[in-house]
Amino acid sequence: MRSQTRRPFLLWSLPLVLLTIVHGQDKRVEETAPVPTAGVQQLLDEAALASKEGDATKALRLADRALTVAQQTTDTAGEAQARRVRALHLMTLDRNGEAQTAWRDAEAAWKQTGDGPGQIEALGWQAVLEFRANPQLGSELLRRAIVLAETDTKRPRAAATSLVGVRRTLVDRSLLSEARQAYEIAVAVAERVAPDSLEHASGLNGLGIVAEDQGDLTAARDYHQRALVSCLKESLYYSGHFGTLPHAHRTPEETFGPDG
Repeated sequence: MRSQTRRPFLLWSLPLVLLTIVHGQDKRVEETAPVPTAGVQQLLDEAALASKEGDATKALRLADRALTVAQQTTDTAGEAQARRVRALHLMTLDRNGEAQTAWRDAEAAWKQTGDGPGQIEALGWQAVLEFRANPQLGSELLRRAIVLAETDTKRPRAAATSLVGVRRTLVDRSLLSEARQAYEIAVAVAERVAPDSLEHASGLNGLGIVAEDQGDLTAARDYHQRALVSCLKESLYYSGHFGTLPHAHRTPEETFGPDG
């Protein structure tokens, strides 16, 4: 079981504070995600607002409407996004059987768009939902997600961060070996395509959290220190190229999801 009280505050929080400071500018550019049509996006934006207000039921209804519009207009990107939002809110409502089906449908929709990170996230959440009832299937789904993350060439940085929520949930459920695998691939991809980046530091920070929960405090300290060094290098880059660091416009939770 995790214990937030025993985790030294600066070891895990300072990297994320620095990541928030440098967030907003990016020296490495890659392809963008597939974009829904305006009508579908408007409904998804309304769903996001309802979710922020704590009304998951309303958000789900809006996602259902977005899915219908996307299917009627042959908007493949909109369909994939709508299925993703549906799956997330079905989980929020503890309708996990329906959520599992929704994630399978989202995976298929993302595959149709050709977007790797969307498929990776969908596979990861399927794994999370399967681990309790069928650990073997859960492990296989996670393995498939990791392989895709490792081999994605169109949007490798997005692939490295596509399992953010999955990783945090695996840690919360004490599936530490699985969480470690997900963090390790994030770090490996980041070291290859974006060393000393937000993704790199966040992944190292996550490995430190896992190591601490496994009782390896020496390894935890090493990971956290490496994350801090990565943050500092990133901040020095912006200081040297832009004169001043960009202001943070998001909270750590909004910027990094549940990894922190």
